[in-house]
Amino acid sequence: MFSFKHSVVMLENDCSGKDYYDCYQRLLRSLGLDTIGPAQSGAYNFLCTREWMMVVPRLLPEWNGVEINSLGFAGALLVRNDQQAERLKDLGPMMFLAQVGVAL
Repeated sequence: MFSFKHSVVMLENDCSGKDYYDCYQRLLRSLGLDTIGPAQSGAYNFLCTREWMMVVPRLLPEWNGVEINSLGFAGALLVRNDQQAERLKDLGPMMFLAQVGVAL
């Protein structure tokens, strides 16, 4: 599916807050990103809808001056200027995500 590590879980229609939290913790554990108290063992991006939840471990907060956040893994890659737009266009969005993500 993707060329970088990620984990996705489908959510039931009648999930409680505890169910969401348990799914979130399961995703983190599946990627070796367990949290202990307020600390976390690595950087990641988190996406959640009513239907699914996804965690993507991240190696870098940016590549070649183009920053990444969770929306980038949902398809919204944001740039600050024309130069960043050109760099991103030349590399391609999926290759960009592979650069900042953890390789499989």
